[in-house]
Amino acid sequence: MTVMTVCSGNICRSPMAMAILRYLRPSLKVFSRGLVAGKGCPMSSGAEIALRRAGIPVPNHRSAPLKADDVRRAHYILCSTAEHRDAILAKYSFAFGKTYTIKPDGEPVEDPYPLTPDVYAKCRDELIEALRIWMRLIERPS
Repeated sequence: MTVMTVCSGNICRSPMAMAILRYLRPSLKVFSRGLVAGKGCPMSSGAEIALRRAGIPVPNHRSAPLKADDVRRAHYILCSTAEHRDAILAKYSFAFGKTYTIKPDGEPVEDPYPLTPDVYAKCRDELIEALRIWMRLIERPS
């Protein structure tokens, strides 16, 4: 199974979500993209610090913009906000049924960039809580 995490710039929320998913389920294939991402930017230092403080390995990440092939190869697409989800669904009709918000209640994961370490930690903790729920949903027998 392959999961894609999505945010705006692909330097904070989606790479943190990717790292958390890999930590929670090492066997899961996970990658991240950004809707308005430049290519090749590293993860923000705030995101790296937040992950390290929780004992989560920091991936060797470089930002990448979302492309149609990414949408095709993902079984699940988990978006930081409803706006991200809606933008993907508007552009890629074949993404219906596999594109959701990271928080199952549809609430946004607020962008921590370029705020304080406490804001990054709050974002990380929200991601961990929501992604644990997703792991239970994904792994539920059919």
